Amino acid sequence: MPDYQIANIWPFIINLPLWISQVYMVVYGTHISIYTRLMPSFAILAASMVIIPLVANIGGATGFYICDVLLLFFGLASGVAQGTTFMAAAAFPFEYMAIVMLGNGISGFGTNLLRGLTLVIWPSSKDDKNEFRGALALFLFAALILGLCSLMTIVLKKNEFAQYYLKKLEKKSPSVNSTDPRYEQVLNNTQSTLSPGASHQTHPESVLSKDPAPEKGSLALYLTQAKINLKRTDGLLYSLIYVFVLTFICYPGLASDSTIRFLEKTKEYDSWHILFVQACFNSMDAVGRYMGGLACLTLSNPMIKIQSLLRTVYLGIFLLISFDVSPDWLFQTDWFIMLNLILFSITNGYVSTLCAVKAPQTVEGEAKGQVGGFIGITISTGIVIGSLLAFAMTQVIKVTPEYEKQQATE
Repeated sequence: MPDYQIANIWPFIINLPLWISQVYMVVYGTHISIYTRLMPSFAILAASMVIIPLVANIGGATGFYICDVLLLFFGLASGVAQGTTFMAAAAFPFEYMAIVMLGNGISGFGTNLLRGLTLVIWPSSKDDKNEFRGALALFLFAALILGLCSLMTIVLKKNEFAQYYLKKLEKKSPSVNSTDPRYEQVLNNTQSTLSPGASHQTHPESVLSKDPAPEKGSLALYLTQAKINLKRTDGLLYSLIYVFVLTFICYPGLASDSTIRFLEKTKEYDSWHILFVQACFNSMDAVGRYMGGLACLTLSNPMIKIQSLLRTVYLGIFLLISFDVSPDWLFQTDWFIMLNLILFSITNGYVSTLCAVKAPQTVEGEAKGQVGGFIGITISTGIVIGSLLAFAMTQVIKVTPEYEKQQATE
């Protein structure tokens, strides 16, 4: 469906409902168990992987718009699965959150390897139907993995080690609930209520007992929780948002708006070019995520925030490459294009993992689960904002010399 710009449209169609479902689960899904969330959401994702390629093969406007609808449900289920996974991981030692982040990177790179294998087994140059066969094989494999994930929730429920940590998410303070929106005021004002020479101090319990708390499952409560979580995580959730905003502005659009010269002589250059860029990003992103989970490579919170901001330089470099800016021996060479993409990808995985690992460590007790649940929402927020800005970036890409080159070869 080349005329529908699916590379720019479908990520937004998926990620917007993904973000909405994560927010919904935080607001209204607190009474739903982890297992009740995970099993059906993974099952829906598995079914989607079977149906989507069959519908896409219809082609034309019919196939495109039906896929749009299916991807909306896919995004909703993804949000439930992803948000619940992050929330659960936050209850475990920090290494487990790092493993979740690393798993995201490995799955992306694994998908690229499988896609490369399907291009070799079913080259479209030999048979037009091979594009569908290769895509179907890839999606069926993904359906198998997601189906296994759904079944594995049964094992998780019976695992004593997992139960030990997951039950901590259900423990509530008998007198003070940190999800109460007034709790932030208590935290901020407790010290100020004790003036010099005073003999008493306002206690959280006395403050929280005066007025009824906002009703659970309300949007007002969610907004207050979001504000509290963003504030008490020392800016790490803000940094996590920015990491993904910048990444989705640059990738895949700008990152693919270049010429990889050593691939130019290959058959099906467009397919291999996109696959190469994706494989490079996902593999190096996985490396960065692994680095972020190593205690020896951890950074202080201020340094993490600085590293998040410093990644902005990659946006400028991608634009220099796309506009064929001189000197050609630098910006138009394969080694520089690849080096920039590699560093961009590694820092994406590294900084995002550090943010995700260290954010829950800034709080204690049940608040870890709350922050963990907001990590998925935070990532999705960055992706949605980045995807929206990527729409504007498509207009910039269309006036670049690299885009004109690609159009000329089609």
